[in-house]
Amino acid sequence: MATAASAAKKKICVTGAGGFLASWVVKLLLSKGYIVHGTVRQPGDEKYAHLMKLEGASENLKLFKADLLNYESVQSAIIGCNAVFHVACPVPSTTSTNPEVEVIEPAVKGTTNVLEASLEAKVE
Repeated sequence: MATAASAAKKKICVTGAGGFLASWVVKLLLSKGYIVHGTVRQPGDEKYAHLMKLEGASENLKLFKADLLNYESVQSAIIGCNAVFHVACPVPSTTSTNPEVEVIEPAVKGTTNVLEASLEAKVE
């Protein structure tokens, strides 16, 4: 990780920012002085309020509405970023009867979208 001086003005995208692991990544990046673009399903949703309470969030955290299966929504969060932490993963709300279609395929498609958007945005 960079020092706060070298992190200044660098933007990092964190997919699935509201999740347990990604929230910790967001917290660490903010503490190091990075500007964070976090992807979430509904930016105004109360379940993401914990992110906006993190130190530095009011100045350096921007939440983007993103569906990883929609390339344009992923691209909008990644444009202008220096790096990406792809932490998002599909989580079925019930037991999956067909994990190949309900979990694996969306995970691969979402990851492909993140990688393609990162390549197009010339992420370091």
